[in-house]
Amino acid sequence: MDAQSSLVALYPLVEFAARAETPAVAAAAALDALESALGVRRAWVQQVDAAGAPRVLLARGVSAACIAAAEAALPGSHDDPEPGVFETAGAPAGTLLAALRDDGIVRATFVPIRWRSARIGVVALLDADTRPRTDEELKVASAIASLTGIVCGRERVITARHRLEQELLHSQRLESVGRVAGGIAHDFNNMLTAIIGYMDLVVAGLPPDAEEQAYLAQALDAADQATVLTRQMLAFARRQPSPPAAQDLAAVLGRMAPLVRRIMPETIEVNVDTTTPDCWIVADPGQVEQAIVNFAFRARDAMAAGGVLTLATRIVEDDAGRPFVALEASDTGEALDEEVLRNAIEPFRGPPAEGGWPGLALAVAAALVRDCGGEVEAESDPMNGTRVRALWPLASGPGTAPAPSGGAPGGGETLLFVDDESTVRGLASVLLSRIGYTVIAADCADEALRVLGSHAGTLHLMVADLVMPGMGGRDLALRARALRPDLRVMLMSGYSAAPEVKEVAGGFAFLSKPFTGETLARRVRETLDAPPARGDAPRA
Repeated sequence: MDAQSSLVALYPLVEFAARAETPAVAAAAALDALESALGVRRAWVQQVDAAGAPRVLLARGVSAACIAAAEAALPGSHDDPEPGVFETAGAPAGTLLAALRDDGIVRATFVPIRWRSARIGVVALLDADTRPRTDEELKVASAIASLTGIVCGRERVITARHRLEQELLHSQRLESVGRVAGGIAHDFNNMLTAIIGYMDLVVAGLPPDAEEQAYLAQALDAADQATVLTRQMLAFARRQPSPPAAQDLAAVLGRMAPLVRRIMPETIEVNVDTTTPDCWIVADPGQVEQAIVNFAFRARDAMAAGGVLTLATRIVEDDAGRPFVALEASDTGEALDEEVLRNAIEPFRGPPAEGGWPGLALAVAAALVRDCGGEVEAESDPMNGTRVRALWPLASGPGTAPAPSGGAPGGGETLLFVDDESTVRGLASVLLSRIGYTVIAADCADEALRVLGSHAGTLHLMVADLVMPGMGGRDLALRARALRPDLRVMLMSGYSAAPEVKEVAGGFAFLSKPFTGETLARRVRETLDAPPARGDAPRA
């Protein structure tokens, strides 16, 4: 090919660059350019698709048998960036070159299509005569393959960006759901506070052998279960971890089992094994619960046609004999190859797996486990499905809890109780008045400030809800301290005792809703008797 011919060959490349918008259009433009520039009438363009299969985008002058053989494996060398030239004579039967020979091809030239140094396809030039391709012709073919690689790579970037945008939208929807769940749980905790508190009053007023005691015990048990459910909702709604605490992983899994069964379709059977005793770990309870749910989400996605999910706790040892507590999630879904499984745990490290996008459920679970001091490992095989294990160092149990006191501690001080929920105000007034306190109730911060400014006697303690319409509990506490420096303050909230809630509370004493009468009485007494801290003035 002389200089003039090389210049003429550039025109199809310019046309190619103008036409190619998608890999399919790029393939058609590539074949047109090969025919115009080099006279190639028998060729194909092949790309590795999202699932890792070498799919032929477009072929001309090639038999179906050759296309099928080409799609069995990407031809050419994986490492050689230069075009590979192969003679078909003497090729073993059953190979791609043998199929090409049977189709009348003497020589095949496979020009690699590359994107960011990775081979993502080939342009195949097929010749029925023995004339070898010149270096200039191979350079033109390589230029066509390079342009094809740019288009195919651009589509990969767009596809990956779209995938990440969808994941971001999904994450934002989950955050919105979490906010709604947190608000619902807050309101529900206010209702539970009144339900549990008034039932406690009824229980205390009945003889121990009364028939109604059994009925009320069942009702209180149901209220306790509702309390656990709202705590789980709040754990999913909050975005910061709680301080690590000793907990029995088997007990956590047993508590989460009903929730896991609710989020799984009827086609998936859920088995839970918590028979291993003393599975103590030190971790954030909320993050452990979220990890369990994300393990379940991953298994659900892997078993679209149904199957069995088994969740279990075990005590295992590593190679050095050190004990660990394992949370195992095993499913009977389709097995994943090693690269896809690696991508499922850490989707943004290294190149993307060729086996498809595994979703973020396992990655989120792994991040949660690592954040609370654990590690995640996974294995998968066609016979047994996939097993994921979260491992934490075995910890000591919390020991024996102190026995509760014989009754609720009381006193004779005067308290200001501020809450916008009338049921909670009424309950607190009754509970605290019964054990000797004088209670002044206010339904908002403005009313509380009027009491603080007009009450002639001593106010020893203000108990205020953290979240109220208008002025919140923390701002009210600061205003109250300015009016009465010796006032003790305790804030309360139905949003749980997570660190971000306590941070908003500003270092004041804190009480989580729902609470029992005994808990309220104990926390009030502790706050009144505690030594001054964080600017507290000595009590009058």
